[in-house]
Amino acid sequence: MSSPPGTVRNYGTVVATLPGPKAGNTGTGPCDMFSPEGDAVPAAWRYQAQIIRHYQAQLETVCSRFPTCRYDGGALYRMTITAEDLAPDGMHFSVSGHKKQAALEWRVLGLR
Repeated sequence: MSSPPGTVRNYGTVVATLPGPKAGNTGTGPCDMFSPEGDAVPAAWRYQAQIIRHYQAQLETVCSRFPTCRYDGGALYRMTITAEDLAPDGMHFSVSGHKKQAALEWRVLGLR
C-alpha cells in the first residue's frame, strides 16, 4: 500500500478542522504540520509530501522485483479522507476510515 492514507494537503486540512490540539502534528520539527500555536506550517507540508513521494517510489521499485508483489500505484495516498475517517486522536483511522481503506485496496489490487 502506498501509505499514508490521504495526501499531506488532504490530511492537514482535515486535522486543522478537528477540535483541540493537533495530536502529534505540532512542534518545531521538519515534520510538524502545525506550529505549537496550532498554525499550519506550509514548508513542513511540502517537506512531508516530498519525503512521501520518495518513499512511495521505493515501494514501487522494490515491489517490482518480486513477481508476487502488488503495489497500489499510490491509490491509498490519493484516497480522500474526512474527519469521520479519523479516530479521536486525529492520527489513526476510525472504523469508517479502515473500512474505506480496505474497500479501496481490495478493489485496486484486484482481490475482489
